[in-house]
Amino acid sequence: MDRGTWTSRSRSALRQWAITVSAAFVVLLSVGTALGAMTEADVPGWAEGLIYGYGLLSLAAGVWCVRLIHTRDRDIRRSTLLLGVLQTALPVGPVMGFALPRFIRTQPEREAATASALYGASLILVLWRDMLGQTTGTSMVRTFAGGESDQAVTVGPLSLITIYLLTLLIPIGIGLYQRSKERLAGAEEELAATGQTAADMSTRLSRKEEREMIAREIHDRIGHRLSLVALYAGGLEMTGEDAEVNGRLRQVRRSAQEAIDDLQDLIRIMRDPTSGEFVPESHSLADLAEVIESVLGAGHQVSSTVMIDDPASAPELLTSAAFRIVQELLTNSIKHAPNSPVRVRVVGGPGEGLSITVVNGIEHDAGASARAGGLVGVQERAEALGGWTEVARDAGEFRVRAWMPWGSDTAR
Repeated sequence: MDRGTWTSRSRSALRQWAITVSAAFVVLLSVGTALGAMTEADVPGWAEGLIYGYGLLSLAAGVWCVRLIHTRDRDIRRSTLLLGVLQTALPVGPVMGFALPRFIRTQPEREAATASALYGASLILVLWRDMLGQTTGTSMVRTFAGGESDQAVTVGPLSLITIYLLTLLIPIGIGLYQRSKERLAGAEEELAATGQTAADMSTRLSRKEEREMIAREIHDRIGHRLSLVALYAGGLEMTGEDAEVNGRLRQVRRSAQEAIDDLQDLIRIMRDPTSGEFVPESHSLADLAEVIESVLGAGHQVSSTVMIDDPASAPELLTSAAFRIVQELLTNSIKHAPNSPVRVRVVGGPGEGLSITVVNGIEHDAGASARAGGLVGVQERAEALGGWTEVARDAGEFRVRAWMPWGSDTAR
């Protein structure tokens, strides 16, 4: 428990006990003066037993009232109602006033108004009964008014009205104040929540504008260049006479057009992430041959070994990750070692996992930093499935190996 919470609870407990002690004082004074009035009354002998019984009943009721006031938070409706009944029936003082503020604060307005009206009506009876005692020892009001002990004290109508209004309005005023304070705190919380919502909307709007700006830049710059690549490749294909060159140009044009289509899908999802129009491509392990053939078609030397047991049973996440890893590693090899042959080895099967190894020569170190971004993506894809990656430079060769599990837990 932090210091602020402890301080708050301590203050609440102190306030609770202060109310209980005050209520106990009022109850004892009221019951005591009532018993004094009853003992001084001139009654027949047979009625004395009834008076003592009534006094004991009042004392027991006073103790119950103090307990109800101390535990009023457990059931404020029941406690307030019982206190109202007890102060009306027995000389325990205006005990309902000690529970009324909490009742007004926590209950609906109509019920709070009804309880306040009943308290006001019952308070008239409480004061009337108390004023039957003519001395300071037999009347709580006369005791507060002052005077010598057991002497008659006169309380004027104005003083009596003032006492009535103070006894009535103080608990009602406290309850209304606490109710207004809670409503103000609730309004402040709602205002803060509204401000947070507005801030979140502003942030989302800023991000949307940023995404749209990036999408426009991608569309205008990369899209334009890819379109030029497709256009030039198509023009060269139409004017060329070498069948092999034309085939490669046709592949360049087709790849550029596919890149443009993928780029448009990505731009669309960047502009509206909730559109749901972008669907990632699904691949199988058999598509690895297509990736390798595309590199061969571009004129790069590639030697490959692909030995996979039961490739059709591979989970979708594993096949997608394997396809992208092979694709990324071949792209890195072509980019950073264009004059070196590439060796690709993909082996594995259910239960033993899938191992991917790509090896190429090291022509220069200038592309090391640029290569890092692609390798990070390879590492993240493998580790997301519970696998690992290994990068090594040895004897003039750059080697990347990735392993991913192939089992029932791969799809998690």
